[in-house]
Amino acid sequence: MATKKKAKTRNKSGKIKAWLCHLNCKFSKPNDANIYIERCAIKVGLSSLAEAKETMALHEAIVDWIEMLKAESGYHKDIELKVERWEPIR
Repeated sequence: MATKKKAKTRNKSGKIKAWLCHLNCKFSKPNDANIYIERCAIKVGLSSLAEAKETMALHEAIVDWIEMLKAESGYHKDIELKVERWEPIR
């Protein structure tokens, strides 16, 4: 008979050292009907999620990433940015 494996329980006592913000951005190109999807993950070195979301460094990093993609790939100004999830780093 096969024995059942016990599920691993997550260690909830570990302190959060940073947050990883997963982004999903949809771009379009001029004279093109296709929608291009780019993904990115940005690490914010704060333990508080509320503070991490309001950090100007995060906003500047997102703007720099978008500008870099637009310059490299020729994307149009119209974009749709969505935060997929916030992942804690312990």
